[in-house]
Amino acid sequence: MKQLEAALKKFIEIRNTYREYYTHCQFKEDEIILETNMFSNLIDKRIPLSPELKFFYDNCTLKKAILEDGSILNGVSIDTGTSIAYISTPEMLYKRQLGFRWVGVKEPYREDDSWERAWVIIADRNEDPIMVDTSKPGSPVLARYEMNDFTIIAKSFAEFLEVLSIVIEVTYKKYHGEIMNDDGFEISEKFLDDLRIALGTILDDDTQIENILDYLYEL
Repeated sequence: MKQLEAALKKFIEIRNTYREYYTHCQFKEDEIILETNMFSNLIDKRIPLSPELKFFYDNCTLKKAILEDGSILNGVSIDTGTSIAYISTPEMLYKRQLGFRWVGVKEPYREDDSWERAWVIIADRNEDPIMVDTSKPGSPVLARYEMNDFTIIAKSFAEFLEVLSIVIEVTYKKYHGEIMNDDGFEISEKFLDDLRIALGTILDDDTQIENILDYLYEL
């Protein structure tokens, strides 16, 4: 767990450092605090927790984002420059599985036989899911947008946090959130190239890097 512990600490530090640059919305609360809390006990017992996912929820406190009008969202925000991803808080993790593992219009929901029980949706961006495969060593992370297939974006949960750290840092340290072309309609190719290079410092799979960019920026 040493790699995961280090990745979690760095992710929280980088997110906190660059939150002031977020331009899409101003949230209240919306914090990730590094502290031991055993909040995995709040997660519905039907949801499988890998060692990595349990470590994550037991070692940080996630305070939901609250909009200026008082509306409470279901997770904490990760700003990617063009949109916001939300990581589910432990008590909302069951609700986040609705429409995937559990389907139906009202309770009691039924389980979708085509959905692997080891798959756990932990986050989304514009309702497009980010999923952890809790049956595999290290807890790899996959994502999909619209109705495309799930693709691998991180070979472990620790790597997922490292990827998020790089995305935030490149977006806000180097570009201050200004990642669009001058016309404002397309993502800057220079930004994408810089992000590819930065991701390449921790990833040796070009396909995986493109999967990340495709998911975040719908290329």
